[in-house]
Amino acid sequence: MQRFTLAAAALAVTFSSSGFAAGSNFYASISAGDADNDMGMGTSADFIVDDSDLAYGLSVGYRINRYFAIEAGYQDLGESSVIGIGAGGAGPGGAGGPGNAFGDTIRMQGDASLYTDTSGFTLGAAASYPVNNQLDVYAKAGVFVWDTDYDYDGGVTINGVDYSGTGSVSDDGSDFYYGLGGRWNVNERVGVGFEWVHYEAHTDVDVIGGSMLVNF
Repeated sequence: MQRFTLAAAALAVTFSSSGFAAGSNFYASISAGDADNDMGMGTSADFIVDDSDLAYGLSVGYRINRYFAIEAGYQDLGESSVIGIGAGGAGPGGAGGPGNAFGDTIRMQGDASLYTDTSGFTLGAAASYPVNNQLDVYAKAGVFVWDTDYDYDGGVTINGVDYSGTGSVSDDGSDFYYGLGGRWNVNERVGVGFEWVHYEAHTDVDVIGGSMLVNF
């Protein structure tokens, strides 16, 4: 959160200076919203599940023309967790058996806990349509190169591999993202918007939130 706040402040200071002049095809944007992690697991009284967190992102883009652009950026999807509350040998999908969480079959012993944090880089394209002089609607899609860190405490089994004590493991890969949104152009330099973006990573994550775009 602190990194996002600093980035937003830096953009605001940089592009509010009187010497700034819009006119090139480049732009930068920042975004923040609620990330909902689809952990694919049932409900169990033996576990406390937290599958939402703050997500934020930074990106730069280049407009090929009025309607199409290419974009690259960084996206942090926040943290999710499953915390056992004393059920011996139960799975997150229900007491007494393994459950599906974080994209893997997981078995947690006793009061074990498991946290996951996913972030990565995006590369894709955006298509926009001007409804009028101030309002644009847009769609975007591309590749999401992600990395997921797992922090565990206690006995945890992930895909048949046993982990105990306290430690961390990680996984990475590349999948897709896509989304829709609308943007209100405050002036020629700045636009503010609202968007939904779906990220496919170790699990599927949906982010709904706001954004700010600044034209160079």
